[in-house]
Amino acid sequence: MLRKTWLLTPLVCAVAATSAWAVETIELPRPAEAGTVMTLSGEASKKLENDEATVIFSIEVQKKDVAAATNDTIKAVNAAVDAIKAIQGKVELQTADFSTRAVYTKAKEGETPTVGAWVVRQTLRVTVNDMTLVPSVMEAGLKTLTVDGIELRVSDELRKRTQDELLGEAIHDAMARAVRVAKVMGLEAADVRIESIGTGRMSGPSVRYYAAPRVANDAVLAKSVMAAPSVSAGTSDVTQEVTMQVRIRP
Repeated sequence: MLRKTWLLTPLVCAVAATSAWAVETIELPRPAEAGTVMTLSGEASKKLENDEATVIFSIEVQKKDVAAATNDTIKAVNAAVDAIKAIQGKVELQTADFSTRAVYTKAKEGETPTVGAWVVRQTLRVTVNDMTLVPSVMEAGLKTLTVDGIELRVSDELRKRTQDELLGEAIHDAMARAVRVAKVMGLEAADVRIESIGTGRMSGPSVRYYAAPRVANDAVLAKSVMAAPSVSAGTSDVTQEVTMQVRIRP
């Protein structure tokens, strides 16, 4: 009877070669003689308390006579301005968006619509840098006007003071990233050279806006309770970004 003989030598050799490859340490590629150039980013963020608010008041008066509607609008705005100016503290006032609009009657078929009334509108913006003044400003303005909303934000002064601090932190963040890359390449921090730094604008969130219900007419306004509301300033997250070009060379 014939006996089968298995040739195992090639297979054993292949397994041995594979095992040797698995335990062999692969050397990392070396950087070019001129070094490796990379562009990295860095950023820093900080939470700031909103320290500036703008209260937006408005008034709309509808009357048959445009002069009468204009007169009532101006009186209401002037009264609000005087009341707000009497508040102890720094406030900035700006009147804006004065407009008139005709209200036409519903004409019968074949007839031409006519002007039945006039609507006069004006806006008053009041900005304060002391959040504790907001309730007093609203209480004074609500005696003759309505509130469209409140804008809460970080003032330009505080933002500029924070920018230098965040800029330094963002640069350090980019440098730390460059050092980490160098160490992965088997090099050290001393092998990193900064070639250029670019700064981006400090970004922040959109202005927070609180809308308020509009008062429909003088009768509703007269019955409204003019209590000073409580306003929470809240916070804003601002971020500074930089870009850094480095050359890593042993």
